Amino acid sequence: MTGAPTHLVIVCCHGIWLGGPTNGHDETEWLIASFQRGETPTFMKHVRAGADVVAADKGAILCFSG
Repeated sequence: MTGAPTHLVIVCCHGIWLGGPTNGHDETEWLIASFQRGETPTFMKHVRAGADVVAADKGAILCFSG
Protein backbone atom coordinates (compact mmCIF):
# COMPACT_ATOMS: atom_id res chain seq x y z
CA MET A 1 0.00 0.00 0.00
CA THR A 2 1.18 3.49 -0.75
CA GLY A 3 -0.24 6.54 0.98
CA ALA A 4 -2.73 6.62 3.80
CA PRO A 5 -5.17 3.71 4.17
CA THR A 6 -8.73 4.32 3.03
CA HIS A 7 -10.42 1.35 4.70
CA LEU A 8 -10.08 -0.50 7.99
CA VAL A 9 -11.06 -4.16 8.06
CA ILE A 10 -11.69 -5.44 11.60
CA VAL A 11 -11.77 -9.15 12.40
CA CYS A 12 -13.26 -9.98 15.79
CA CYS A 13 -11.02 -12.46 17.55
CA HIS A 14 -12.70 -14.85 19.92
CA GLY A 15 -9.58 -16.88 20.65
CA ILE A 16 -5.81 -16.56 20.50
CA TRP A 17 -3.77 -18.80 18.27
CA LEU A 18 -0.65 -19.73 20.22
CA GLY A 19 1.27 -21.05 17.23
CA GLY A 20 2.08 -24.61 16.37
CA PRO A 21 2.86 -27.05 13.59
CA THR A 22 -0.73 -27.39 12.35
CA ASN A 23 -1.17 -23.62 11.85
CA GLY A 24 -4.32 -23.59 13.97
CA HIS A 25 -5.97 -26.72 12.62
CA ASP A 26 -5.40 -28.47 15.96
CA GLU A 27 -7.60 -26.94 18.65
CA THR A 28 -4.87 -27.43 21.28
CA GLU A 29 -2.96 -24.60 19.58
CA TRP A 30 -5.64 -22.12 20.65
CA LEU A 31 -6.25 -20.25 23.89
CA ILE A 32 -10.05 -20.50 24.17
CA ALA A 33 -12.71 -20.92 26.81
CA SER A 34 -14.20 -24.36 27.36
CA PHE A 35 -17.51 -23.34 25.77
CA GLN A 36 -15.65 -22.48 22.54
CA ARG A 37 -14.56 -26.05 21.83
CA GLY A 38 -15.25 -26.93 18.22
CA GLU A 39 -15.37 -23.29 17.08
CA THR A 40 -11.74 -22.79 16.02
CA PRO A 41 -12.44 -23.61 12.34
CA THR A 42 -14.80 -20.62 12.34
CA PHE A 43 -12.07 -18.40 13.81
CA MET A 44 -9.76 -19.45 10.99
CA LYS A 45 -12.45 -18.69 8.39
CA HIS A 46 -12.81 -15.18 9.84
CA VAL A 47 -9.05 -14.60 9.58
CA ARG A 48 -9.05 -15.80 5.95
CA ALA A 49 -12.05 -13.63 5.08
CA GLY A 50 -10.37 -10.52 6.50
CA ALA A 51 -7.15 -11.29 4.62
CA ASP A 52 -9.10 -11.80 1.39
CA VAL A 53 -10.82 -8.43 1.74
CA VAL A 54 -7.51 -6.65 2.35
CA ALA A 55 -5.84 -8.47 -0.54
CA ALA A 56 -8.56 -7.19 -2.87
CA ASP A 57 -8.41 -3.60 -1.58
CA LYS A 58 -4.94 -2.06 -1.74
CA GLY A 59 -6.12 0.85 0.41
CA ALA A 60 -7.22 -1.35 3.28
CA ILE A 61 -5.45 -2.39 6.47
CA LEU A 62 -6.35 -5.33 8.68
CA CYS A 63 -6.92 -5.17 12.43
CA PHE A 64 -7.63 -8.08 14.77
CA SER A 65 -9.68 -7.04 17.78
CA GLY A 66 -9.24 -8.54 21.19
